[in-house]
Amino acid sequence: MLVGFQVRLREAWDCFRTDRLKEAETAARALITDLELGASRVSTPQPRPQAELMRLRAAARVVLGCVLDRVGQQAEALGLFAEAEGFFAQAEPGDNTTGLDERYRGLALYFLGRGKNSPDLLERALYAFQNAYYRGDTTAETYRHLGLIQQLLKNLDEAQMWTQKALILAPSSPAINQTLAAILEDRGQIKEAAERYERAAQGLMETRRLAEAEAVLRRLHSLRPGDSIALGMRGQVLRALGRCEEAVEMFRAALQFDPTLAPAHTQLGETLRQLGRNDEALEALDQALKLDPENAYALGTRGQVLLALKRHQEAVETLQKALEIDPKLGWAQADLGEALRQLGRNEEALEALDQALKLDPENAYALGTRGQVLRALGRRRGGGRRAAEGTDDRPEAELGLQRAEGNLAPPRPGP
Repeated sequence: MLVGFQVRLREAWDCFRTDRLKEAETAARALITDLELGASRVSTPQPRPQAELMRLRAAARVVLGCVLDRVGQQAEALGLFAEAEGFFAQAEPGDNTTGLDERYRGLALYFLGRGKNSPDLLERALYAFQNAYYRGDTTAETYRHLGLIQQLLKNLDEAQMWTQKALILAPSSPAINQTLAAILEDRGQIKEAAERYERAAQGLMETRRLAEAEAVLRRLHSLRPGDSIALGMRGQVLRALGRCEEAVEMFRAALQFDPTLAPAHTQLGETLRQLGRNDEALEALDQALKLDPENAYALGTRGQVLLALKRHQEAVETLQKALEIDPKLGWAQADLGEALRQLGRNEEALEALDQALKLDPENAYALGTRGQVLRALGRRRGGGRRAAEGTDDRPEAELGLQRAEGNLAPPRPGP
């Protein structure tokens, strides 16, 4: 029975470690429920299995606590870490205690120590992670927490040594780069710290942990206030978080420091487009295209802006140029179809929309526009034969529009 629980615990932890937080929470909550049920059914407890079960009950709470801490539910997480430490305390370490058991205990004590600002709990967390290491746990996660706790205890030499060991095992880890950045900042090595914060932010952006990325970029901005690249990165994150007005400020700040930064002009144009400020967007995109005339994303976005401004012929020409450079821009194909529809060029519009739907069959915008085009053309899905057979003879236009209603087009990606 315990082996099955151990497998489920590993699976829940792997979900957390790979940022599948909903899966991790579901798995951890189910495991806690089943472990409690299993504990209640033990009629003649023996010391060793009881201790193992106690540690499993604790570890499951640690996993769930880590998930909740990540998503901002710190109060509930701290309650789970306190429960976990209570179970660990009842299951005194023995011959069957593993390095993984000690790591989970170290995590519980670390979060409690950090949450309560308690050096005593942090010292106990450090001891648990040291025990994990001595029991064979030589993972990047354990090394990082040894460094993190030593930093909080102001032992910066030890902190840097452990964190660099972690970095050797996981050089692209955002968490490890962020930990090392904080240590280097504490040591006054500002240039090196800024480089690590930038790497951490890039990793967080790649894994869509945007709120965390924004916090790291804010810290980076305090160290390198005139860094146009970092300002542009922060603008991208703010736009993805829906904070478009702030994003505009960041892109404009980046361009004050480096007016030749074509991606910042492009992103500024896209953000202004999202805000409906199309004249300003057009100005930004024209500047981007002066610097990089073959930028398909900037051209496609410019086509969207022209479409919004009802300059349909110009929109067609711009979108066609974008698609000559990059035929895989499905959103540009869809907008080309709409621009052609507005000009009454429905056969050409249908061709463009069919191409868009080859690239993204669930594109709601393309489906709806295609339905409008088919309606204008008077197309029907079937004919007399299909009607005679009793099959669906609704207009194909109606079916396309119905499909579009059930779909929300995803945000189009950045360049």
